Amino acid sequence: MKINVCTGYPLDSPRGNTTTAFRIAERLNMAGHQATAMHTDTPPVADAQISLHVLKTAAASAHFAKHQSGKLFIRLTGTDINGGFEKNPALSEQTIALAEKLVVTHPACLPQIPDRWQTKTLVIYPSVTIPKPKNIPTPSSPLFTCIGHLRPVKVPHLMYTAIQKIPQADLAAASIGNAYDVTDGQQALLNARQDARYQWHAGCDRPTALAWMQASLATINSSNSEGGANTVMEAIQLRVPVLATGIAGNRGFLGDDYDGYFETGREDQLAELMRRCLSDADFVERLKSQLDQRRPLFSIERESDQLSKLVSGDF
Repeated sequence: MKINVCTGYPLDSPRGNTTTAFRIAERLNMAGHQATAMHTDTPPVADAQISLHVLKTAAASAHFAKHQSGKLFIRLTGTDINGGFEKNPALSEQTIALAEKLVVTHPACLPQIPDRWQTKTLVIYPSVTIPKPKNIPTPSSPLFTCIGHLRPVKVPHLMYTAIQKIPQADLAAASIGNAYDVTDGQQALLNARQDARYQWHAGCDRPTALAWMQASLATINSSNSEGGANTVMEAIQLRVPVLATGIAGNRGFLGDDYDGYFETGREDQLAELMRRCLSDADFVERLKSQLDQRRPLFSIERESDQLSKLVSGDF
C-alpha cells in the first residue's frame, strides 16, 4: 500500500511529532508498504493516510478525505490528549469525524478520549531504536540522570532539590538536555556551583545522552504532563530503573503496578526513592524486573505488525 504519514511540523523540525512520523513510515516500510513522512496541507494520492496531531494536520486530513478514496487514520499526540481538542472543538470534531480509526500510544490515554470517539480508538504501543551509546567517562559515584530539555513541563530542577535532602556524598546527579529559556539554564549552572554532586550536560546528541542513561543507577522523569516519553521507552529497553511521576503518560508505559512512582513536584518522595536505590539492591532489581515485563510491548516488530494491520483494515 502507498501510505502518507503527515506531520504538522517541517520535516527538519526536532519536534516529537516529526520524529514519530519518520518512525511510523519506517515501521510500515518494514512491513512491505510504501510509506512516506511528509509535511503538507495537500497530500498526494495514497491508499491510506496517518495524520499526527488533530489540529496541526487538519487541513491535510480534510484534503485527503475530500480528494482520495483511501482511508484516513489519526494518531493522537500528547498535545491532543492533554487538552488539545479544546483549543478548537469544532475543527477537532470535524476532523475526527473523517477518520476511520484513532490511535493512541497506551491504555492510560483512553479515559481522556471523549465517549463518542471511544469505539474507533485503538492502542498501538510505539517502539524505539537504541543507537550504540557513545563512550563517556565512567561515573565515580552512583549516578542519577534526568534526560530531556529543561522546560517547565518537565519540572527540570526537581532532581536537584531532591538530592538536597540526601546528605550522602557518594552520589552524582546529571541533567542531560538543553535549556529552552535563559532562566532554566542559569538555574542549572547555579545548581552545579552550589552542589558539586550535580552536573548539567547541554548539547548532548542522543547516543551520548543514552550513554549517560545506561551508566545510571536510575533515571528520573519528573514531568507534570507527558503523552509518553521516549526516554521512558529507552530506559525500559536499556533496563535502567525509572523514577517517575505517576501521571497517565508514565503509567501507560510503565504499568499501574510499577514501584518507582512519586507524586508530581514532590522532591521528598523522589528523594526517598533515590535513597532506596542507593541502599537497597533488591529494590533496584525489582524495578528492573518490572521493566522486563513491559519490554515486549515496545518491540519494533510488534509496532510494525500492528501499524500494517491498521492500514490494511485488519486491526
